[in-house]
Amino acid sequence: MKRYCPFVTPAFAGMAVLLVISTPPVWAESAKALIKEAEAAWQRRDKPLQTEAAIVLWERALRLAPERTELYIPLTRASGRAYRQSKDPGERKYWSEEARSYGALAAEKNPSRPEALALYGEALGQWAQSHKGPKSLAAVRQAVKNLEKAVSLSPRYAFAHMLLAQFYEKSPGWISVGNRKKALEHAERAVEYGPDSAIHHNTLAEIYKARGRKVEALKELENTLALKPPKDAVPETRADQDNARDMLKGL
Repeated sequence: MKRYCPFVTPAFAGMAVLLVISTPPVWAESAKALIKEAEAAWQRRDKPLQTEAAIVLWERALRLAPERTELYIPLTRASGRAYRQSKDPGERKYWSEEARSYGALAAEKNPSRPEALALYGEALGQWAQSHKGPKSLAAVRQAVKNLEKAVSLSPRYAFAHMLLAQFYEKSPGWISVGNRKKALEHAERAVEYGPDSAIHHNTLAEIYKARGRKVEALKELENTLALKPPKDAVPETRADQDNARDMLKGL
């Protein structure tokens, strides 16, 4: 999925070196081994270039085993993380395009998996943030459509409810999908169905704060700070807890 990138930043320079030094002869590879390496790199994703390393390894595994279409799901997730971690606007735009492309394939090849649909919805939102204009509005509508399908397949899928809450809350109602009532409903469901996820509490806290419900917002932020990071979401939980501390200063 890699395309020509017309900018070079330190992160991309490091990634180029990573691609060169980590590429063994094709005959020495097996898809199973590459997937295992990718998963190990993903576990170290809070370290420099490990997210990008996981992406490279999953891509190589797919080239060897194109029938492993479920790999488009972690590729979408990892590209989305690379987008969030990028500081350079050019890098963010690049990774938003990668995430959207992989997300489309994840949803196409795994249409009955709510996770694929939700990650595609998230990727479309990231793409919309990087590409302002009429096309971004269409991307937001498409994102909500995929997320609504995800919760229809799995009504208690907290991650999809959280994303829907963010889309409905942050999008303007007069020109896009904004709906404050739906935003609150989905945010509350996200916390109900996924109380161990910090971002669910933070999202609900933001929505409560926007409605002047500061006591309830404070409670949600305190819930975030009290969480023990799940093993599969340690860096994300710590980042969300840092965000919660910043939000507390504004209450």
